[in-house]
Amino acid sequence: MDKNKATAIIEETFDKAFDKEVFIRFIKNLLNDIDIINNDYSVAYDFKEYISHYTHMGNYTDPDGEIIDILQIEVCEESKLDKARTNLRNFAVAHLERFKHNYALVAYYSKSDRGNKWRFSFVKIEHATFVKDGKIKQEKIIHQPNVILLWWVEIDLIELPRSASF
Repeated sequence: MDKNKATAIIEETFDKAFDKEVFIRFIKNLLNDIDIINNDYSVAYDFKEYISHYTHMGNYTDPDGEIIDILQIEVCEESKLDKARTNLRNFAVAHLERFKHNYALVAYYSKSDRGNKWRFSFVKIEHATFVKDGKIKQEKIIHQPNVILLWWVEIDLIELPRSASF
């Protein structure tokens, strides 16, 4: 893909209110080959204060066999995008644990502002194994996303797979 087309896709995606079709087109261009799922799931009671609806849009499998879930998460109100970041991340982690995956690309948006302010995040779970007191232990490490402001839309820095073609 040439640089002008890539720039146009990025601007079309991030310079406007959240749009599911535009977002999925961006993801398809970013990752090249995704499996579209479009499954809606119920929101667990613990997260109903923050999340009103979510869709597992698809999966990408990288060359090493790791699966990246692509999620669209509608938050209850626009203020939750800033004030409930940890809860939003924990919701994505709960989804990943449910499906035994470690990575997700997530679009968080709110209908209360017609999706004008939305967040694009990469959520990553790592597992560390170590020896403590002569016993093997394993712990889960959840990375906090770094956020930058781009074209008036907050997006999180993401690590792109080596196969991304921009």
